[in-house]
Amino acid sequence: MQPSRSSSLTRSVLSLSLVATLGACGSEEPAAPELDTAGVVRGGEGLLATALVFDVVDALGELGTLVPTSAVETVAGNIHGSALRVVSTCGTVTLDGTTVSATIQGQGCELPPPEDPEAPPPVWIAPGGATAGSMEIVASRDGEDLVLTLTLDDLLVHDRTLDGTTTLRTADGFEWNVALDLDVTGGAEAVHVSSDATLSPTTTSRTIDGAITVEGTTVTTTYDAREVEWARDACYPDNGALWFDDVAERETRVTFDDESATSGVVTVSFPATVEMPDPVDMSATLPVYGECP
Repeated sequence: MQPSRSSSLTRSVLSLSLVATLGACGSEEPAAPELDTAGVVRGGEGLLATALVFDVVDALGELGTLVPTSAVETVAGNIHGSALRVVSTCGTVTLDGTTVSATIQGQGCELPPPEDPEAPPPVWIAPGGATAGSMEIVASRDGEDLVLTLTLDDLLVHDRTLDGTTTLRTADGFEWNVALDLDVTGGAEAVHVSSDATLSPTTTSRTIDGAITVEGTTVTTTYDAREVEWARDACYPDNGALWFDDVAERETRVTFDDESATSGVVTVSFPATVEMPDPVDMSATLPVYGECP
């Protein structure tokens, strides 16, 4: 986290602590809850990992063009052809049956100009995007579902290193279940991220719904993403909410708005309690990554 953000967050927490102390020392106003800054940041890391993994696979395989009912050999071949174009100047791609292997080994990798000049490039390919590591994509079928099983080996994306496995599953190509099992380093602390979330992409954005669990150094928290919408060319989400029980076991809501998309500033809401009759809203900042913000 950048020093200026860290300092501002520290001042914010100290201010909240002071308010709580004053409230406990005779003020008629109820004590304000202390903001669980670490919990908000971990939730941001979980959302970021979910979006980045999907974006990398989408950039490599052009998921929007895949036909889920096609033979898995055809799907793998299509992913291979797309990946060859994407990493032609900064890595290698091979195809073995239904397995596509890609190694990224270059700085400043760039896609060829999109056919639509106004279409944003995949976020992972922007400056600070995927610059090292490798991944393997295996196409298979489970009933009517197309399943892409990913193995990520120290894949560096926007200064986050992703290591582990992920499964992307779809029946129609419009909604993808994203099941993460990843170690993520490069943020404020090393975390393990697992998920059972649905990601619905469009040409300009993706929406995340479902459970994301983030295991930090000392705390494990499960987040409920509810219609978190994230434009593909934005730094952070601009709509939706992330719910979790904070370290004090308060049900907490992190809400994203238009300002959040560029600043990373979100609204954290605490519900009313017996001790605090009115709900309380406060501001917090999501984790920095790459050149964002």
